[in-house]
Amino acid sequence: SPSTHRVQNLPWSGVDSRSGMWGVAAAHVILTVMVTGTFGLNLPIGDKTPSLDDLWNGTARFSLVNSFPVGSPGFKDIDAGTRIVVVNSTWYLFGRSDSGPTTKCPAEISINVRSSMDKGKSWGEPQSVAKPDGVTTCMYADGSAFFDSYTGTWHYLVQKLNVDGKGGWQLSHFSLRSQEPFGSWEPNPHNPVVTGGQLFGKICGDGKHCQPGMVDEGTPQIVEKSGGDFYVTFHGYDYPRRK
Repeated sequence: SPSTHRVQNLPWSGVDSRSGMWGVAAAHVILTVMVTGTFGLNLPIGDKTPSLDDLWNGTARFSLVNSFPVGSPGFKDIDAGTRIVVVNSTWYLFGRSDSGPTTKCPAEISINVRSSMDKGKSWGEPQSVAKPDGVTTCMYADGSAFFDSYTGTWHYLVQKLNVDGKGGWQLSHFSLRSQEPFGSWEPNPHNPVVTGGQLFGKICGDGKHCQPGMVDEGTPQIVEKSGGDFYVTFHGYDYPRRK
């Protein structure tokens, strides 16, 4: 069940519920599939910059630019949850790195970032954004990166799972004040900034688009910043009704 929230004044404390819709982002002309494929959106004729409208209307199409097999050098343990953020002509690829089980976790998932100076034809070595400690946290899975050019700050909002699944899926926030997303990302002292069911508890109810019981706020996407507010989409799961 998708929802949109306006998150006011970091550290992501005040929220204004807006249920039943997804936020609208600017048109993206780059698509990545399972981290390994980079596609460009092309128009068959003319030099107009293609838009998502052109794609939906059938007047533009994606074509493969490059691909990297999963497990190949530099792409070991790569999984879903990827996003490209372009800043000053440099592409930054954020994504998951899935490793095997540990003594306390069925699997360990961390978030890395790498850069490309040639529009996805080649990529640098991954560097860490968020890594679970294996003691209290097992997974930092799907998330979203956003560069706030006004403050010169990177933000990463990600779904998190604790050891033994305590509390269900939650959302954690990390930030880095830098022009590049490389360095020591700082965890928000209020993490988890959203606990399981915290936002859906405000959104769902009798006569609304979702019923009480919706939890597991996850796969957040920071859509945009407008007027000092961050607009974030996320999904959830209704366990009693299995949907």
